[in-house]
Amino acid sequence: MSTPLTFLEYRHRWPDAHPALLNVAFGSLPHRDQDACWDDLKHRAWLRIESELEVERQDEEEWPPPKRQQRPQPSTQHTSTNPWRVGVSTKGADPLKSVDLRTYLAAKGVVVPPRGKARCIAPDHEDRHPSMTVTADHFRCWSCGAHGDVIEAASLLHGIDATGRDYWRVRDLIVRDLLLEPLCHEEGQ
Repeated sequence: MSTPLTFLEYRHRWPDAHPALLNVAFGSLPHRDQDACWDDLKHRAWLRIESELEVERQDEEEWPPPKRQQRPQPSTQHTSTNPWRVGVSTKGADPLKSVDLRTYLAAKGVVVPPRGKARCIAPDHEDRHPSMTVTADHFRCWSCGAHGDVIEAASLLHGIDATGRDYWRVRDLIVRDLLLEPLCHEEGQ
């Protein structure tokens, strides 16, 4: 009894044959050989798929793995030589980002209950049921996907993009909202 043909052995018997002729020849093989060819072809396809998936997994992994680095601590060195005007360099750490987001939202009239669920502040999202989670430093709307810190919240509330020159305008508005608004309310009383 001979061993059944594999798919490659069958294909190598007639390397230059037209595909229609190969189909006729394949149909004339015994069922045992046909089944063995199909099994071999399935096995090869499975191996190819597995190898492609492994290549994709390796591509997704960063190699070599990144080394863990400690976060740099913000520098608070004085940057001005003028004794009347002292600037503080934070080198990447924005001091306004340390403002409690719940306090800022309260200053803007947004009610944030103690559990932290509020209506979304995005202007294009009509939020009937509170779907935004607010913490001291971050907000996220689980319905529309709006998220960020106090800078992004101010950007949404004032309708200004927080990039480029507008970033500084948003910062000024945050300071105004936190410092000037309470003074205006006290004077009006």
